[in-house]
Amino acid sequence: MRPALLNAVTITVLAGTLAGAVAVTVVTRPSPTAPAEGVVARAGSAAVVADVVASLDCRSEILLADDLYNFSPMSGSYCVTATAGIVVVRSYPSRRDADIALQDWPLIGTDRYLVRGESWFAVGTLDALGLLEWRVDARGPTQDTPDMDALTPVEEGRSACVRLLSSALHDRALNPEQFEAERADFETLHPGLPDLVEHALEPENVFALSSVADDDLRYESVMSSIASPLKRFCAGSEIS
Repeated sequence: MRPALLNAVTITVLAGTLAGAVAVTVVTRPSPTAPAEGVVARAGSAAVVADVVASLDCRSEILLADDLYNFSPMSGSYCVTATAGIVVVRSYPSRRDADIALQDWPLIGTDRYLVRGESWFAVGTLDALGLLEWRVDARGPTQDTPDMDALTPVEEGRSACVRLLSSALHDRALNPEQFEAERADFETLHPGLPDLVEHALEPENVFALSSVADDDLRYESVMSSIASPLKRFCAGSEIS
């Protein structure tokens, strides 16, 4: 699933074993097995997200443990407002990390606008963004995404690896035949990735992912909590 905004959403998913399902609130946390620098970065980012969300009229939230498409650690939230509008809030360790992520958010020609701080941004309709534009650390609203220098080979390689990792997790959980058909390609591109994915996916993970559509915001929340501690696998990737 690419970054998206839906009209309405709830904040529970089914999770549990195949023998019995339990409804739980989606509140994802970084895994304690993630690298220390990633934990520290996400902790700071999570505090920023909570502060930004406090400026919005959120009826409910869906939390994101990490970015499924870029290597940099991220904390995020889908804020569902009282009018069922959705504001996406994301925070990264640096401005460049946020700029990289924003390249995936074309806004011109849509009803979505961008408000951003130094290393965080929020995307939503003008009504849903509310008073956020009046924050002293915010700029916008605008529909222009930032210009930036080209990705370095390391940035490009790491993000490509993370996207392939997310794709492999999706296929292994929801389309195992497709995963097996692509196993050799995964192994060629990133040796060890298929085994990493297979060992990471527990039955309860598969059940939770299969309980929501992959274009549902809750899917991204569940998948991000699974993928977050695995992203360190991509640290050595580089486009040559």
